[in-house]
Amino acid sequence: MANPKTMQEGINKLETQGVTQIVITQLFISSFSSIIRQNEYLLKLRKELADKPMLMDNPSHINEKMGLHPLNFNTKIYLTEPLNDHPLITEILANRISELSNSPKNETVIIVAHGPNGEKDNKNWIKKMENIADQLREKFKDENSFKNIFCMTVRDDAPKEIYNIAKENLRNIVNQASKNGRVIVVPLLLSQGGVENGIVKRLKGLNYAWSGKTLLPDANITKFIRVSVENALK
Repeated sequence: MANPKTMQEGINKLETQGVTQIVITQLFISSFSSIIRQNEYLLKLRKELADKPMLMDNPSHINEKMGLHPLNFNTKIYLTEPLNDHPLITEILANRISELSNSPKNETVIIVAHGPNGEKDNKNWIKKMENIADQLREKFKDENSFKNIFCMTVRDDAPKEIYNIAKENLRNIVNQASKNGRVIVVPLLLSQGGVENGIVKRLKGLNYAWSGKTLLPDANITKFIRVSVENALK
């Protein structure tokens, strides 16, 4: 969760070793998140906090007025973009889908992510997911075309009303699609940690194919990190 305490400790350790440039690669699903904006503030790329601070359990970085204060460093720091709609992420999802698919023309794919709390962030998050869906449609075009590809967020941490709406939307789409063919549900999550189990719980009683495989482990994440670092230093 981009813990400010461990971030500061990591920077301190590198600076004591004489490091003069640090590339911070963000392995988060989307740029449209309060934690990404907080990272920008902590790394002095944003003058003020844009959201309520995520204090976690880091009293050394709590400021009575600001909630958090920027980290201390003398190093040149580069902050890379999160995973978003990078083609390497699409490739992982394509593999996850292919493992579950047996007749694309009779199948609907539903990509499910955690999602943010705010409406504006959620809309932008889904836009990035739709870009992934477009890449998948191109990849699976012609004889391998799927009936439909939908993108959803479950918004686990949102207020109860928003959470329940997201839950019903997901259930309704899976239920409706399963009446006219086979449904494949794929999580757009970095790693397993409980959110994937919540998706299964939401869909209890419905008919769909599911493996629960997240983006990790996969060699494409290593490639993503390498590409991100190389681009940052160009």
